[in-house]
Amino acid sequence: MSQENVEIVRRGFAAGDRGDLDGALDEWAPDAVWDWSNGRAFDAGVYRGRDEIRAFLQERLEAFEEIRFELVDLQEVEDDRVD
Repeated sequence: MSQENVEIVRRGFAAGDRGDLDGALDEWAPDAVWDWSNGRAFDAGVYRGRDEIRAFLQERLEAFEEIRFELVDLQEVEDDRVD
């Protein structure tokens, strides 16, 4: 993965940690997919597009005092996809 792509992902997650959902999703593709299907929560599923992803994350921000994502291992699996 290019260093530029790594920085884009890191900036997005840092914005999300600050509660800035628009900033977190600014550089995501309009048809991005958030796969939460292995989640252990009642709302496990796949969220498609910025609007669905934003709504999913907004519900988390409203339900919890603080949310923090920790990036452990970024992997480029295709030219335009990061897992």
